[in-house]
Amino acid sequence: MNGTNMKYPIGELAESASAAVLTADDQRSEKKQERNRSIIKLCAIGTLILIVIIFSSIAWFTMNRETSTSGMNIKAGGPSFELAVAGDNIGAISYMGSGENSATYTGTALNDFQTGPNAADGQNGTYNISTGGSGTFYTTGGSDDVIKWRLESEYDRYDDGLGPDSQGSFTFYIVPKVSGSLTVKFSLALEGYAATVTKNDDLSFNVDNLAKIEESNAEYSAVTYLNGHMLFFTGRNGSGTEQSPYYYTGLIDKDEFEMTFNNCTVDEVIPVTLYWIWPKTFVQLTCLADSGNVAATSDTTTAADLRQYVVDNSTMILKDITAAKAKEYMTTSETVGEETVYTFDSDTTSGNLTVLSTGYNKADQNIGTTVKYFLLVLSAD
Repeated sequence: MNGTNMKYPIGELAESASAAVLTADDQRSEKKQERNRSIIKLCAIGTLILIVIIFSSIAWFTMNRETSTSGMNIKAGGPSFELAVAGDNIGAISYMGSGENSATYTGTALNDFQTGPNAADGQNGTYNISTGGSGTFYTTGGSDDVIKWRLESEYDRYDDGLGPDSQGSFTFYIVPKVSGSLTVKFSLALEGYAATVTKNDDLSFNVDNLAKIEESNAEYSAVTYLNGHMLFFTGRNGSGTEQSPYYYTGLIDKDEFEMTFNNCTVDEVIPVTLYWIWPKTFVQLTCLADSGNVAATSDTTTAADLRQYVVDNSTMILKDITAAKAKEYMTTSETVGEETVYTFDSDTTSGNLTVLSTGYNKADQNIGTTVKYFLLVLSAD
């Protein structure tokens, strides 16, 4: 891939084109499951109140010196770049007041809660943009190794939040400190927060008892599922309409992915846009549905990446299904040297859609009943 080096889950699709098509009986069964799933989805969405995520709130940029913020260790990086954001949207806000007049309410950003991220604004400055024009940006220069992700979009204090079937995009900026070519390693992670959330008379939200869900907490499995269900991509096609739905390309390995920027000019910011989706159903995630699949029918590469992603990360995607059972339900295997290689198989998966879809929906429900807010952390090195 010119200018961009990405790491994808390994594996090729060992199946014929016809194997990806469900039988008529399977499709009728799937539609029946879809009706049953809608009850679970509505339950999950109903409890996903005001999710803290970069698309409507804050995230962290992290880079440079060895430091620790809210239990997160930041790797040391070089002086060849900084990260930057633009906009006035500083993230989700908790409102206090009474009555239906929103103007009488006061708000506190969740970032500023004692138990919130407390990420800094970053250094304010004006920069030229590589695609033309100039603007005001907040950067990770100086002592600000962790900054909050401002957005140019307006924060909607009345939005109920995100859930299965949500999708969107976000933009950040690279600030080169060298000319020529620059390669940056990134990682993405979602952190979950528990909270007590009540709706005010003006339909905004009041937040109390905000607390990060730590790995040592019994509820942490919901954060694991959240990380498994939220997918990130380098590309997106379509216009998001019924006639031209979005299809995604370039599945990102959240643990580490690289991007190379050519013809860099010092302090001329380079926009980077990534795309995200929370697939509504298991069959849409694995591109086996009649409609609404994450990847286009013609895009066999992305479909293969998504399917192998499910195989390799089944315990982050399917609740109450062991890794061994997931392989039994979804894959064929072969021995390569001394290693057994498992590859997604559409026929095997189609025969086990009920149990696999139930596992996916249970994970969604676990997210919805546990995680009230979540935070996207972008690290760069």
